[in-house]
Amino acid sequence: MQRYLRTWSVALLAAASLAACGGKSSSTLPSVAPTTAPTATPVALPTPAAQTQSASITPSSSAAVSTAIPAVGGIAATVTLGTLTSGSGNVAVTASSGADATMAIRTSAMRAFARAPQNMPAGPYLLQLDFVPSSDVTFGAAPGFSLDVTQYVTASGLTIAQAAAYLQTTTLYAGIVDNSGTFSSVGPLTVNATSTAVTVSYAGAATSLTMHAQQHYTIGIHLGPIAAPSSSPSASPSASPSASPSASPSASPSVAPTSTPTPTPTPTPTPLPTATPTVTYYKIPTASSGLGGMAYGPDGNVWFAEYNGNSIGRITPDGTITEFSANMPSNSTPTDIVSGPDGKLYFTGYGNGCACVGSITTTGTIATYTIPQTSCQPYPTYLTVGPDGQIWATDPGCSTVWNFGVTSHTYAGHGNLNGNPTVATSGSDGKLWFGDQAREQVESLATTGTTVTAYNISGALNCSLNVATGIVAGPDQNLWASGCGGIYKITTAGAVTRYPLSSGESAHAITVGADGNLWFAASNGTQSEIGKITTSGTMTEYPIPNVSGSAYSMPEAIVGDPAGNLWFADTDGNAIGKFTP
Repeated sequence: MQRYLRTWSVALLAAASLAACGGKSSSTLPSVAPTTAPTATPVALPTPAAQTQSASITPSSSAAVSTAIPAVGGIAATVTLGTLTSGSGNVAVTASSGADATMAIRTSAMRAFARAPQNMPAGPYLLQLDFVPSSDVTFGAAPGFSLDVTQYVTASGLTIAQAAAYLQTTTLYAGIVDNSGTFSSVGPLTVNATSTAVTVSYAGAATSLTMHAQQHYTIGIHLGPIAAPSSSPSASPSASPSASPSASPSASPSVAPTSTPTPTPTPTPTPLPTATPTVTYYKIPTASSGLGGMAYGPDGNVWFAEYNGNSIGRITPDGTITEFSANMPSNSTPTDIVSGPDGKLYFTGYGNGCACVGSITTTGTIATYTIPQTSCQPYPTYLTVGPDGQIWATDPGCSTVWNFGVTSHTYAGHGNLNGNPTVATSGSDGKLWFGDQAREQVESLATTGTTVTAYNISGALNCSLNVATGIVAGPDQNLWASGCGGIYKITTAGAVTRYPLSSGESAHAITVGADGNLWFAASNGTQSEIGKITTSGTMTEYPIPNVSGSAYSMPEAIVGDPAGNLWFADTDGNAIGKFTP
């Protein structure tokens, strides 16, 4: 979920413009040592077509119950619920194909995923199994599943032997995460192969598991990429590197390296790429709409807030824009928007007597819920789905964060934080993480407590105000923030690493792309760009053109879609941009 900080912020938020963060950093981007060509050609499994199948399972108190779900995207699923030890009622199970890493990260409080022991692998998440019980139920063992992937792997051009060989030598893990962000079970997947079929199964941990009514418990399965041998499948993949240069090209590179290269620090920053990806702009119908936050919706469209237009906007993949009145008092300002756990989108609004969180369905039905007036004046600004599956809004007016119940529509404030909380996200540690503009820090907060742990990100930077303008949970389980001075990686233990941009730009917003990399929007007062940084810190920056008729572009929010596009809000140009790498 991208987050951003804008010069239009209320008095409690704004002390300086992001443009004040200019000044070229003396730091340089790291050099990258050359690598030798691989001996096998990587062939990534394509993401299946988006399909959904559902089934209702009634658990039994006497035995485990299994139900087959029709194939989605060429993958047939069989789900097993363990013996019921407490409660009653049905469990709705939905299998969805075409899921991806972006979805798994963006709704991490509601999703689990196959993962290596320490990291969530990048790339497509091929299938997700979503469990929603009708009432509280407790099982003697976690749910299990079996997937027949034969049709899927053969349709992608791989033989069963190739797919099975890879899967049987790759340790993949599956787990179930609940609304609090806690893994209830984690364990390895088992691969079974015959001459005609390949299946992947997970037995489930033999420990008690309680599922709460109407909450989501999800498994995500990651099966790629697969390296298809460039020679006969029977050839040894570990051919001796000392083979004669005249041997088959698949056994040795055609040109042997003369020596191991020694990386030499580059005296100047890595230059921007000369190739410019495709950038398409779509003008907003309402003039000077004031673009705010963005979110990828459950309907496959991108949604955005218009703080001047008092509206919520929607743009389809082909660029068609629809605007919906935010149903708030005139001159109120919808500022941020997030995709909720119930299929709706949620937005913040404040001003002209309104301080609220609103919801909008994908068909445009809007409702708003006012924060109870207290001794302070609420100014809800930024949103995220918390580790508990509820909506959380940061409020610099009351120096607090609000927990908004998705079903109860009630608010609970979490203490006086003695600062100005801004952009927020859910961390892999089950805590809420947010920026604090007043103290130039990133802070964490347990959803059941009021104690804040702060981490300073200012350092010795040439910035008049160094704050997190965006923050997101990365695929490496760390927090990644944009801000003046570059991009920041923050571990859940509080270790901070800064990656400067090449020309001293200020990074305005950050999100996770479908490719598993971090993507950000930035500018330095004269040039705007979309950038990419890998979890290992390799950065690439792409300058973008100005909107037609605009003297300067200012991308201030960014979100990815499953197709790999990056959508950004250009406030100065009053347009939505589509960036295709």
